[in-house]
Amino acid sequence: MTTSTPSNVPTGASELESNQPTPAQTQPLTGATPWPRPPWYSFQPATPNEGTSVSLPALPATPTSPETPLFLTPLYPNDASSMQQIMSNPRVAAALLNVPMPYGIAEANSWISLNGGDSSSSGLLTWAIRIHYPSDAGLFIGSVSLTRKTGADGGMMYELGYSLSPEFWGRGIMKNVVFALMIWATEEAGVEEVFVRVESTNGRSKGVIDGIPGFVGEEDQEIDWKGGRKVVRMWRWKARKSTD
Repeated sequence: MTTSTPSNVPTGASELESNQPTPAQTQPLTGATPWPRPPWYSFQPATPNEGTSVSLPALPATPTSPETPLFLTPLYPNDASSMQQIMSNPRVAAALLNVPMPYGIAEANSWISLNGGDSSSSGLLTWAIRIHYPSDAGLFIGSVSLTRKTGADGGMMYELGYSLSPEFWGRGIMKNVVFALMIWATEEAGVEEVFVRVESTNGRSKGVIDGIPGFVGEEDQEIDWKGGRKVVRMWRWKARKSTD
């Protein structure tokens, strides 16, 4: 894990989830299709009229709003303003490893441009988290990404990063987002190894990963973090072929 990371890649985790106890740690999954599809998952390839999208569970209705559709989609140019507002929020930025501060509209535009076209060639697999519509008409509320890294043995792996507008924290969104991303990444992009790092005191954010099938906890690490030193919790997932 020694390759450099673009300065605005949102590695690490910023979304605070629920206060529910974290489940027991799971073991690596085996078999050709390691991620069982939940009934809400649907991958829609790009068409001449619409971009690629992945469906997520809708946000439940509240006394003041109806049920709200939720999707993963590509990043679009008109996401820059919403992205800048979210990423410049100190509550979000404090939990991310590689986000420049201040985070301006130029940084947002650069990140969107970096993920445009065939983003896999730049080592990035990034999705917008979007409500209402699976297109640029939907509202950008966060993002999730896999950034390609090279391990000490020369093997390829991806680092998981995610961020979400504080307005939507505590609603269980990110666990479903990560689950959907992993289904897509293994089935459509051939990803075979993923790791994620979370600052050790961010308990509810650690709950996003705890209990997702196949992610196995590793020894904590002390790393450079924005001019200081912090301890991070790390999990890793590896595809393992069945021996049957």
